[in-house]
Amino acid sequence: MVVHPEPPLAPPGPGWVLGDFVGYEDSEELEQALNDLDQLKDVEGGLFERWVCPVHLEGGQYYSAWVYIFPVDRLPRLEREGMELPGGDWTHYLNS
Repeated sequence: MVVHPEPPLAPPGPGWVLGDFVGYEDSEELEQALNDLDQLKDVEGGLFERWVCPVHLEGGQYYSAWVYIFPVDRLPRLEREGMELPGGDWTHYLNS
């Protein structure tokens, strides 16, 4: 995911990213999950950054959640190696 202004039309649609919202009641479990994801996303190496961003759930609720952002200064790499997902739905990509 890269940072852009919020799209003018409500989700789902162009400019939105669909994902899974996962909550943890235990802060130690949350910290371990984030550490695992940080390694997977190579946060320490600078491939992705972890940010807190607003999220909109299907039921209309709004929360703040950790998300992984691809740094804008690395966009040339993304343009060379990345794959655009029309509609922002990873489910179709993961299931193919």
